[in-house]
Amino acid sequence: MAKTTTVNFTSARVADFKPRVGKIQDFQWDTTAPGLGQCASKTSSAYVFQFRLNGKPLRLTIGKTAAWRLPDVREEARRLQVMVDRGLDPRLVKAANIAAELATAAEVARKTITFGEVWAAYLAERKPRW
Repeated sequence: MAKTTTVNFTSARVADFKPRVGKIQDFQWDTTAPGLGQCASKTSSAYVFQFRLNGKPLRLTIGKTAAWRLPDVREEARRLQVMVDRGLDPRLVKAANIAAELATAAEVARKTITFGEVWAAYLAERKPRW
């Protein structure tokens, strides 16, 4: 994961960045927010966060460059760096948050469904077999 180009990100630089000739994808890195980079291919461009955790180099995609404003993505990169500094893997934190949201949604669904609805669905499902 060699850092190829380090520049101060501006809207114009981010919008104009394309992979070099002969490369499928290319990276440029921000001088303002350490670890913040842009990965560009011929068809898409996304912000990435590169970090080391327990000696391993890792990379996390933040989101498409068209969807993020520069101040927001820099703030997100700093937030991710704080996690890494605390010894947390941002990828695992994200997965845990998604799992918690799914569990909450399942609990809400469980509490809102009635026995009558379940019984009617059960009967409708089993009727062809009776």
